[in-house]
Parts: sequence; C-alpha cells; structure tokens
Amino acid sequence: MCCFIVLIDHCVNSFKPDLRFTSLTSFGGEIRRIIGWGPLNLIYSGIAPVCIFFILSGFVLSLKFNSVNEHDVIFKGIIKRYPRLVLPVLASMILMYAVFSLFNLFTDYRSNLTIANVIKESLYFVPFEHVVLTNYAMWTISFEVYGSFLVFGLLASVSVKETKLWIYCIVLIFLYLQGSYYCLFIAGMIFSDIFSRGKYHISKTKRLILFIVGLILATSPYPRSGVEVYGGLYEYIQIFSFLEYKDVYRYLMLTGSIFIFSAILGSGLFESFADYKYFRFLGKISFPLYITHSIFINVFAYVLHRFNPEVSFTIFVAVTFLTIITCLVVAAIFERLVDLPSIKIANIIANKFK
Repeated sequence: MCCFIVLIDHCVNSFKPDLRFTSLTSFGGEIRRIIGWGPLNLIYSGIAPVCIFFILSGFVLSLKFNSVNEHDVIFKGIIKRYPRLVLPVLASMILMYAVFSLFNLFTDYRSNLTIANVIKESLYFVPFEHVVLTNYAMWTISFEVYGSFLVFGLLASVSVKETKLWIYCIVLIFLYLQGSYYCLFIAGMIFSDIFSRGKYHISKTKRLILFIVGLILATSPYPRSGVEVYGGLYEYIQIFSFLEYKDVYRYLMLTGSIFIFSAILGSGLFESFADYKYFRFLGKISFPLYITHSIFINVFAYVLHRFNPEVSFTIFVAVTFLTIITCLVVAAIFERLVDLPSIKIANIIANKFK
C-alpha cells in the first residue's frame, strides 16, 4: 500500500504537478485545498510511506533474531543483504537502459544512461551513496543498506535482555534529535522486540488516537513549488515558523510515521483488511514495483508532455491508470523472474559462510 502511494506521488510529480497547487483561485483550486490541506493528501504524499518502509525494515530484520536469539541469523543477514538488494537493482537498471535505448530508436528522446553508468550506479552509488540517481526512486536503497547494518550491529552488540530495550531507546532518541531517517530503523527494532515477546498491547481507543494524530503529522505538506504549507489543518505548524520548514517537516514525518506504525501493528482490523488477495499481491510485488516504476513514468511523461502542453485532469487520470497497469504487470513479471531468484541467490551465498 505504501509503495502504491509512492507510485501515485511520482505520477503527480511527472504528469500534473499543479494538482498540489493550493494557491489557485478557481473551483479546481478549492478542491486542491480540500485535499492538500488535510489528511486526504496521503494519496499523493510519498515521504510518509518511505518512512514506514524504514520502520518495517527494522522490524522485519530483527524479528527472526528476537524469536530464536541465535547470532548466526545476524551473520547470515549481513552477508545476504547486499546481493538481496543489489541484484534486483542491477536488473532494474538494465531494464531501464533497454527501455530507454528502445525509446530512443522511435523518438527524439535522449538518455545519457550508459552500460557503464548502469554498473556503477547499481553496484556502488545506489547502495552506498546518498546522491541523485538516474532511477530517482532508489534514493532510499542506501538508507536501507546502512540502516540494515545498524540494525544488525545493535542486535549483535547488545545481548543482555534486561538492558537492550533501554539501549535501543537511547539510540533512537539520539538519532531522532538529529532528524535522521535511521531512527526509524531503531523504532522498528523496538516494536519488534516488544511484539516478539507478546507484550505489545494497545487498546482500540489508543490505536485510533495514535492513528489520527500520526496521519495528521505524516500528511504535513511537503515543501515544494506551488504548495502553501501553512493552510487548513496545518495552520498549527506556524508556531514553528522561526525554524526552517524543511527541518520541521522532517520531524513531523518521523513522529507521524512512528505513530501510524504503532497504531496498526497487531491490529486485527488492519490485518484482516490487508489480508485481501489484492493487498497480498501488492505486498509480493512491492519491491519490484518500487525499483521499476520510474522507468515507465519517465517514458509516459515524455509522450504526454510532447503532445499535451496543458494536461487536463481527465488526461492525467487516463495516463496514470495506464501507467499503473503497466507498472503492475512489469512488477509481477519482475518479481517472478528477478526478485525471487535474487532472494534464493542471496540465501545460497549466506549459507556458504556457515
């Protein structure tokens, strides 16, 4: 679900960014303000879902160790993390090169992507550098890599059960005060530790409050051109106007995503909702969808703006629908041909180091 929101976010960015322009005076502007100045803007806000990705990574990466308490799990996790992430990334970059090269043959579209760039970005820049990438969606992968090592390092170094939760909390607070995305991985570890011991219990009322407050915080307007950030439900943010908005925004995202995760973790209602086959399908293809969708958004955006300088809402919906269908089909194929084999290869490599 989070990945799907990221897909919509990038479609808006590339096809019709003025959907976020709350300063327009027309009827369309009023609709934009209703959506943009309230939690409904979650439908095109991709940062909060990314934050939840990071929490989920910390949760999942530490869950097995918390269940079996064997350090061999940590060692294998460290060994297989790089190939598990990089092999699909490399395949997606090769796919991007192939699609762009084919597109070059039939249009005047020109891409600077080369095989050398594919290899350098896939094997080094994507997993290890926080830099602008050809596949812009992959900026999160380097955080995933370093966040994973942070999780495994803490799991390996803190063995005393009575104190490890306190140490996790100290690390969380330190990173949170830095405004670092890495605090989210630690939050996931804390949730995993409590949940795996069967001690995570929250009443329905508290869950509802956490979810609502988290949603309000996590849907705070992202600072970008044409977006008024202090409107509607978010007028309260002006009390922090003496600070840089981008810094305030970062803390709102960190806090809101943690609240949302804490509200849905272990929720029977949410689990039954997420158990539908369509959501299970999205869960299976989420990583392939995440690392391949920008390829086709770039192609559709070029064609769209070449023939439609002014994109109407109807055209936007049609092109977005076509993009979603294309991306889902490609991701489903990619999951079977690339992602699953990559997981198997990563496991084989890890088992070689027994």
